[in-house]
Amino acid sequence: MSIQSVSANAAALSDSIKVTFQLINRLSKLSFQPASTPPDEQVDGDARLDLTQDIRLHLKQNDDQLETLKQEADDLINITVVAHRRRDSIKDRERARIAAQIARLEEELKQ
Repeated sequence: MSIQSVSANAAALSDSIKVTFQLINRLSKLSFQPASTPPDEQVDGDARLDLTQDIRLHLKQNDDQLETLKQEADDLINITVVAHRRRDSIKDRERARIAAQIARLEEELKQ
């Protein structure tokens, strides 16, 4: 696992979280006119149910991705520390940036 791949995975998770928020926003704005469909059709309930299931799936996937990303970052840091006892300021800054990005993603996911 390289710094670039962990960073790319963090960016992908960020994009996935944005999609999840878009779905949540769409659910919050979902409305149907009471007289627009016959009472025996469950269009309103089905649309809400489908969107809710999609949101739950996205949240679960985001949570799983976050846990994997945290493990990858920890592994990368541990491997780097053991393999390279010297300090490389550019790599250290990159690791710190990734750690901050993961923490931010974790906070976004908790919202």
